[in-house]
Amino acid sequence: MNIVNSFFGKKEFPPTPFAFYKFNEGSGFVANSEISSRPLTLNHDTYWKGTSGREGDSVRVNLSTEYLTLGGSDTDDLLVNNAFSICKWFTYAQGNSVSIGTAGGTRVVTAYPVGGHWRVMVGNNAGNWVYTTTSTSGILAGWHHFALTVDINSYHLYFNGVLVATASYTANSFKKIGQSMMLLGNTYAGSRTIDNLVLYSRKLDVDEVNAVMNLT
Repeated sequence: MNIVNSFFGKKEFPPTPFAFYKFNEGSGFVANSEISSRPLTLNHDTYWKGTSGREGDSVRVNLSTEYLTLGGSDTDDLLVNNAFSICKWFTYAQGNSVSIGTAGGTRVVTAYPVGGHWRVMVGNNAGNWVYTTTSTSGILAGWHHFALTVDINSYHLYFNGVLVATASYTANSFKKIGQSMMLLGNTYAGSRTIDNLVLYSRKLDVDEVNAVMNLT
């Protein structure tokens, strides 16, 4: 793993982040990236949480109408290699799902608890789904780090820096079509508060996931 100094001052992040959102704006409908001109739009009832974030402010995406969108051209850039990584801190309330987002069109990625375990589902534009259920159970309420790393053949899900689920699927499941936007937050009801979101346009490995987690 090659960790280099980036736009984060003395912090050393895996190269090269696509965007990094601290969510410290506190008002308005735009969240700006700390390292690039790739804003997220707060949609519908998404709102700022004041000083209740893991670090400073945060955003709440608690209902099916609450989510963040990355613009179509920025999503094109993020998915240019048909690979991406989403790393974020979130609060978890027992019994609720945590929607990770979509990768354009109907390619939905979501995670939710089943019998005390996490189940992650990935759907492609043809409506084909694959899923995996983790062996991890007994997840407690509070702040947790979630990372999803994806390429055209498989995805890996990390919970608090530990690989908890992986699955393979048909090649090009995440091939973007048209100008559809990436949705971050709540495509399914049940997500909570999000903070310190980092996006990559490639698939991170486990060491890189932990580096991002420890620096956010």
